Amino acid sequence: MTSTSDYLQNLKNLRSGLLDEVERIIYANENEIIKLNIQKIEDGQGSDGNSLKNDDSRYTGRYTIGTNLLRPEKKAGALYTFFETGTFLGNFQVEVLPSLTQIEIFSTGTGSGLKADFFKGYKNMFGLTVQDQKKLNYDIIYPDLMQFVNKYIWYSKKKNT
Repeated sequence: MTSTSDYLQNLKNLRSGLLDEVERIIYANENEIIKLNIQKIEDGQGSDGNSLKNDDSRYTGRYTIGTNLLRPEKKAGALYTFFETGTFLGNFQVEVLPSLTQIEIFSTGTGSGLKADFFKGYKNMFGLTVQDQKKLNYDIIYPDLMQFVNKYIWYSKKKNT
């Protein structure tokens, strides 16, 4: 039979492990989280829900006729695809910040020089829209977190029987 103090200790153990468990869940689902961000980029949408926009006026976000003439697969007026070398999209990563309550999404494939300048111009490229944040919280983290919580509750109930 479980005493009140046993329940309390079990809940303390649960509480102390929650943020670590969320971190584990995030890293276990890193590819799924990255896909949410990349899908928005492919749709030309930024993390703020607005269109991707580069602050550097040299970059419109759409291929020009000149680019199309040089690279026929890049149709004039079409959104940038960001697939040129594969280093940008292929090097996306998720990092859990020290608070364990926030994540950062970034790519190590932004290069240097003009390529780095190009990516720096996008202030809304990395991150999740509000809708995708809800997917992260309720469709990705929540189900796994509830399994973790239920282990502690089940353990307490099991001790009672």
